[in-house]
Amino acid sequence: MWTRRFAQPWLAAAAGAAAAAAVILPFAASPYAPPELLTAFALLVAGLAGFLGGPLAGLGAVLVGLGSVAVVVDRPGRVALALPVGAALAIATGLLGARVRRREQERALALTELSAIRETAAEAIVDLDREGAITNWSHGAEAIYGYSSEAVEGRPLSALATEERGAEIDGLLEQVRDGSTVHREIDLCASFLCGHGRRRTRRTPTRSTRPSSRGFRW
Repeated sequence: MWTRRFAQPWLAAAAGAAAAAAVILPFAASPYAPPELLTAFALLVAGLAGFLGGPLAGLGAVLVGLGSVAVVVDRPGRVALALPVGAALAIATGLLGARVRRREQERALALTELSAIRETAAEAIVDLDREGAITNWSHGAEAIYGYSSEAVEGRPLSALATEERGAEIDGLLEQVRDGSTVHREIDLCASFLCGHGRRRTRRTPTRSTRPSSRGFRW
């Protein structure tokens, strides 16, 4: 994700300080230097630097930004009043950014682990979207049913079952969409897969733990 590009505090601090100085310092040659507007800009840059690089990056950016404002305005002492606000903003956005990056790392790790399980598991692992259509068909599923992922992806899971079981599967998926976690064994008979491997198998539907998906995994 884009937040990882500025995960290094020094890089975010340098970028924020350079941006603040580049915009604010030219006002030193101008007869009109609005202190409130320049201070607000310095705080905005500090908040962004904190979010991208952490609290230290935000604090560095706020010092450079407010220092630049103090150079160009008539009453530099008043700028010091914004320093506590800038420090609090830098720390708050820094902690928020660190939390976002941690979630991204956990999501990436979970996806990597899920991919490894899908590639090596002997069981059939089937990913579904929120409508119950198959979005991923593991190698184990190919070995059990005898069909490639291209043959089944995009088709509804209920197509793997008899009419009676298909209605039951649709009901379970509706429960999961409503927020319930379902643990239930279902006998599947692949109506369009019969004759290619086993006629029946058992799987337990659960709510997906896949962070980047709004679907489910069986």
